[in-house]
Amino acid sequence: MTRQLLILLFLGIFGINGTSQEEAWRKRTSLPDYFPKLEKRKKSLFFLQRNMNENTIVYDLNCLEDGTVNPKNPIDVYWMRYPGDKAPYRREITWIEKKFAYGYNSKQSKDGDGFEVELVSYDKRKIYLKRNTNGRYEPYMNINGKSCRLTNLYVYADLTNWWSDVIHVDIYGVDTLSGQEEYERFVN
Repeated sequence: MTRQLLILLFLGIFGINGTSQEEAWRKRTSLPDYFPKLEKRKKSLFFLQRNMNENTIVYDLNCLEDGTVNPKNPIDVYWMRYPGDKAPYRREITWIEKKFAYGYNSKQSKDGDGFEVELVSYDKRKIYLKRNTNGRYEPYMNINGKSCRLTNLYVYADLTNWWSDVIHVDIYGVDTLSGQEEYERFVN
């Protein structure tokens, strides 16, 4: 009897905790406060974070030695790893990550002054790399039907299976006309 009570108590505590924690993640409309805030650098485009941990996929402009954008590979994609008490470090994405999760396909835009980009994990919504008024390349995407400068993506996945299932993706950006922050969630 005592053993059964302990098992029920154990399952109840962890079941309730797991469910409420999952529910809290699903209700989020902004990134968790403890997630790293990436500093904006000259080549920064956007970043992607996940509910799994604080490690971040970074998408930067990929320039040739002469400073022009690499037309065959305009984006440099890599991990920023945050190993607890150690300093963050860069790690290249693997071939599998590039082909099935965090990579992209691109082509030059019709006017030749930018790029159309599709993430390999979701090719239904395009990202457009275009020059802004200062001549700097920026990523643009439609968010809530508005033209926005893409700032970041957040992926919530169910991690209970061997292969994680994406439940929803949050897209964050800044409206190019109003300057207001925009947020849109799409459910997988």
